[in-house]
Amino acid sequence: AQRLAEALEERHLDLLVVTHADQDHHNGVPALLRRLSIDTAILPGRMRASELASLLAAHGTRVHVLAGGERLEPAPHLRLAMPSVPEGASDNDQSLWTSVQMEGARVLLTGDAEELGVATAIAEGLATQSDVLVLPHHGRPNAMLPALLQCVRPRACFASAATADGDTVLGRIARRSGAELWVTGQHGTITLTGLPAQVTGSAGSRPLSPRRQ
Repeated sequence: AQRLAEALEERHLDLLVVTHADQDHHNGVPALLRRLSIDTAILPGRMRASELASLLAAHGTRVHVLAGGERLEPAPHLRLAMPSVPEGASDNDQSLWTSVQMEGARVLLTGDAEELGVATAIAEGLATQSDVLVLPHHGRPNAMLPALLQCVRPRACFASAATADGDTVLGRIARRSGAELWVTGQHGTITLTGLPAQVTGSAGSRPLSPRRQ
């Protein structure tokens, strides 16, 4: 939270997306709220009555929740969707899917979706062709990854994972498919910027690999 606040030109966020209810995906938000203001937050439907939703509202943030099957385009470059998974599905499978169009690259973020969440997202057309795919659930095993890669056809895959996880299970599959792989446990903070797109990590910076034919 401190690093993010210090990196901003203004102590303010227009939009915060919380992908799902797992603590490791939102436990920094209270500290963030102590440092800056947030106009709007988008949460999955399961978090409608959560402590986090109440805390955001108490700080003046407009809280919007997405139920299964709902989609939202809060800005021309940003699309969010909740796959139509059953209400009894895991928090991971109830992750929001986020598609971001940057200068020179489209990025697809899948939260911690597991097999059910990925299969549903594919069936509902959420797994669109993108230049960068953030691998679901920290690169842990997911039998739906080959189908996801076929839909997305990423030039590069990112994974947030521990150093001990190496390339991650899904990362190895992604690399064999021809995608470039970046993992936080190996490359530190991963930054995607610029036109043409550049990826930067602890090993330096290089252009995003060309799209495969």
